[in-house]
Amino acid sequence: MKSNIMLIIVLFCTPYFLSCTESKQTVEIKNGVLDLRNWDFNSKGTVSLAGKWEFYWQELLFHKNFKQKIKPQKTGFITVPSVWNDFSIHNNKLPPTGYATYRLTVLIKNQQEPLALKILDFATSFSLYINGKKITSSGKVGKTKRTNKAEWFPHVASFVPQTNMLEIIVHVSNYSYFLGGFWNTIHLGNTRDIIHLRERNLSIELFLFGSILIIAIYHLGLFILRRNDYSLLYFSIFSLLISLRAIISNEKFIVSFFKVTNWAVLYKLI
Repeated sequence: MKSNIMLIIVLFCTPYFLSCTESKQTVEIKNGVLDLRNWDFNSKGTVSLAGKWEFYWQELLFHKNFKQKIKPQKTGFITVPSVWNDFSIHNNKLPPTGYATYRLTVLIKNQQEPLALKILDFATSFSLYINGKKITSSGKVGKTKRTNKAEWFPHVASFVPQTNMLEIIVHVSNYSYFLGGFWNTIHLGNTRDIIHLRERNLSIELFLFGSILIIAIYHLGLFILRRNDYSLLYFSIFSLLISLRAIISNEKFIVSFFKVTNWAVLYKLI
């Protein structure tokens, strides 16, 4: 009974623990522009890039496209994070499959140190560019199912800002999942702070994994002693599955440690 209560407490506290490790957004994105010229990364820490991004459906646009006299026509502004299934064009919601370009302009003050982005995953592949340079990617973005490769790979991507304006362009494509789009928040900050944020999240998830695994082993031991009480076995199996989920969701420790990057395998595990 006590272990059941402990499991319930751990499960209910998990969202709170994880929320405490995230950036506290205090700057609003307006019309695809985030003004951080008064933001000091050293004293204020990391910042969330959540808000309204420019959205271009069924287009893979690059830095050069926005330098032309005739600018690409926006589909609209889309909330990040969210799935594009909830976005409507002429009162018609978008399908889960397809591809799109997301664009955000970030204004910063003179930055001497390298910056980094903390990235979880997209649905289901992406490429990220800053001022025309490819910074990172996961899977392979494609315009068709044949050319697309899904992958979930949470990681940290570091870069050196060359100017006081960061044009962040993200290509996203999905032909593998029932949800598509930019469904997790990206965090921006000094490299050391971003790495620390990811390591702290991983530590919490490992703690949850270990705690719930102990509960699973404990109930398995009780079942061995009391073979007629199958509720102990069922609860042990349930606890084991919950513990495994702690390392295959969010930061996906299983990807970092065991190098499990196959999207189909992760999808089945989740």
